[in-house]
Amino acid sequence: MKIRWNWGTGIVVALSLFILLILGFVFRMFYVDFHLVEKDYYPKELNYQQHMRKEQNAKALPQKVRLTQEDNYVITHFPEMFKGKKIQGKILFYNVVNEKYDKAFPIHLDSANTARFLINQFVKGRYKVKIDYRVDTTSYFQELSITLD
Repeated sequence: MKIRWNWGTGIVVALSLFILLILGFVFRMFYVDFHLVEKDYYPKELNYQQHMRKEQNAKALPQKVRLTQEDNYVITHFPEMFKGKKIQGKILFYNVVNEKYDKAFPIHLDSANTARFLINQFVKGRYKVKIDYRVDTTSYFQELSITLD
C-alpha cells in the first residue's frame, strides 16, 4: 500500500509526532527527582530580617572572608582584623545539585586565622559556601561560590 502525501497526511503526521513528544515529557516527569531548596523554609523566613542584618554586617567589613583551593584543601581565610578573637559559627558547603552532598562544619581556626577542609571529603561539583559566624557580639553571614574538581 502506498501512502499519498498531501496536506492531510502531513497534518496527521505532525500532530502524531507532537502528541508523542508531549507524552514523552509527561512520562519523563515521573522519574525526575525534584525537591524544595530548604525543607524548613517557613521558620527560616521568620528570621529573614535577622539574616539580612548579618549580611549587611559582613558587607560593611573592610576585609571579607575568602576561599582558596591549595593542594588537597579548601581554605577559608578570615579577615586579619579578627585575629586573636574568638570566632564562633558554622560553615555550610551547600551542593547546588543534590542536598545529600551538603557538609556543615563548626568553625575552628588555626593560628593563621584560616580553616582547612580536605577536598576528598566532598563530591566534585559546584558549591555555595555559607559562612555564618559571630565575633564578640556581632553576627555575620557571607555566601561564596566554589567549584571543586
